[in-house]
Amino acid sequence: MPTKTGESYQTVKYTNQSNLNFNPLAKAKDSALVFLSHRDRSVKEMIDKLHKKGYEPEIIKKVIHILLQSDLLDDEKFAMLFSRSKVEARSWGPDKLRYELTLKGIDKEILEITIDKIYEKYSQYDLIRTLLSKRIKSESEVNAKETKKHVDFLKRRGYRWDVIREAIADIETLSID
Repeated sequence: MPTKTGESYQTVKYTNQSNLNFNPLAKAKDSALVFLSHRDRSVKEMIDKLHKKGYEPEIIKKVIHILLQSDLLDDEKFAMLFSRSKVEARSWGPDKLRYELTLKGIDKEILEITIDKIYEKYSQYDLIRTLLSKRIKSESEVNAKETKKHVDFLKRRGYRWDVIREAIADIETLSID
C-alpha cells in the first residue's frame, strides 16, 4: 500500500523491519524455551533441536549455558522424569531404558544411577507379572509356543533373561480373569 509521500509498499515494509531488533541469541533462547514448554529435555536434545533450526554453534553454546545456569536444563532431572514415565506408562525394562537414555545423550554415570534408583522403586518382577497378566488371556496360552512369544515380548521391553525366567516360572500362579 503506497504511503502519502508516494513510497512503494516494499520500501515501507523494509524500513519497518529495519527498526526491529533481530538478536540471534534472543531468538535462539526463545526457541529453546518453546521447546522446553512441552516437556523437559536433555542437553543433547536441545543442541540437536537448535542446530536443526539453523543456529550457529556459538549461539547454541551460549543458550545451553544460560539454560544450564538457570536450571531449565538438567540431564539428571530429565533422566529421572523420562525413566519414571516410561516405566509407569509402558513398563520398560532396564535395557530398553538404558538404550533410550543413551540416544538422548545422557552420560553413562547419570544413566546407571537413574536406572538403579528407578528399579529400587519399581520391581522388575512385578512389572513383568503385570505385563504377563495383561497378555495371557486363558490357560491355553501357557504352552511352549506362547511362552516363547511372551519371552520375546519381554526381551523387546528391555528385561533380561534371569528376571524373565523367574516371572515365567510363576506363570501358572498368575490370576487369569
